[in-house]
Amino acid sequence: MVGPGGGDFAPSISTAGGKMGGGKSIVTGKKSTLKNPRSGKGKRSRDVPINEKGKGFNEQEYKTTIKVKVKHKDGSTHKDEVKGLNKGHALARARSNWPGAAVVKIK
Repeated sequence: MVGPGGGDFAPSISTAGGKMGGGKSIVTGKKSTLKNPRSGKGKRSRDVPINEKGKGFNEQEYKTTIKVKVKHKDGSTHKDEVKGLNKGHALARARSNWPGAAVVKIK
């Protein structure tokens, strides 16, 4: 390339070892929150307090309802119904209701 003064012009860009990505800025090679490939991805922590005053089962407007069997570590079991956007979402909500218990979808 020809630079503005007529001489050769070659832009120097550091790509962190010749590879693009890797969570580093293309220009500086330093960590950057804007270039972090894992930013905002992954599972949310359930350590966040859950509002116990949520809507009741009949008040929820989710379109899918599934039946599940819950088996606790002490050996006790019970059946329940959970609502969700779809079957997978309802099953995920059921598992988050009983941490440490085995939750299985039943027909």
